[in-house]
Amino acid sequence: DFHLVENQKSLSNYTGRVEFSVNDYSLKVKNLQEADSGVYTARVIGDIEELTEYNVTVQDAVSPVKLKVDSVSNSSDSCNLTVTCSTQDSHISSTIRCDTKTCSQEGGEQSEVTTSGASLHVYLVNHSIICNHSNQVNWTKDIKMTEDFCPSLAESGPPRNSHIVIVIVVVTITILCIFAVSAVCYRRKRRTCPDKKENTENTIYAVPEVSEMEAVVQPPNPTNDASDPSTVYSMVGTHTGPTETKVDPLPESLYSQIEKPASS
Repeated sequence: DFHLVENQKSLSNYTGRVEFSVNDYSLKVKNLQEADSGVYTARVIGDIEELTEYNVTVQDAVSPVKLKVDSVSNSSDSCNLTVTCSTQDSHISSTIRCDTKTCSQEGGEQSEVTTSGASLHVYLVNHSIICNHSNQVNWTKDIKMTEDFCPSLAESGPPRNSHIVIVIVVVTITILCIFAVSAVCYRRKRRTCPDKKENTENTIYAVPEVSEMEAVVQPPNPTNDASDPSTVYSMVGTHTGPTETKVDPLPESLYSQIEKPASS
């Protein structure tokens, strides 16, 4: 047997909104409303009676939040703002003090728990004033920039997107440096390559003169010993005279008539 009890009283208005699982003995309550918040007691009746209590809080989505700048006090070197972060049933006020460079929140972050159980916060992040309304279901927020109300801070402070500008400048400079280095290397290469080509073309190789060996055989000197012939070699150069076609004469045949001797 299983009974669902809230504040020690049986609830008949949960008819049709309760599902019980016999597999894991779990109980599901559907279509909850804020009025269903409270302490629930689960009683299991058997050989041993067991009681378990659950504190259930039903929350709706939080309402929109609004951040309003109530007053602004400007001077040459300072700026003070009073802001209010509000919802339908609660609000928080805070003071922001800025010099020419930075801002601070008087008393630090301000927070409050609303009547519906949600949290309301107002805090400062760099130059942004943030009002946040949240619970376990969802959250909403509203943001104001201090530069919009403090002209001296906007003029002396860095631009909001300064990091983007810095990245663009660095990338541009890097690309220009790469192009410059590439151009210098290309020009040096152009200067080096023609010199090598010209030196190759202007190199003159000496062509050796071809000498022919001509053997001239002189007839033996009558005064010399016949057993010791001498051969004189002469180095002659390339013939520079007119070119003539040398025709070897055909061999001549000599015929002689042989007469038969007269018989005696």
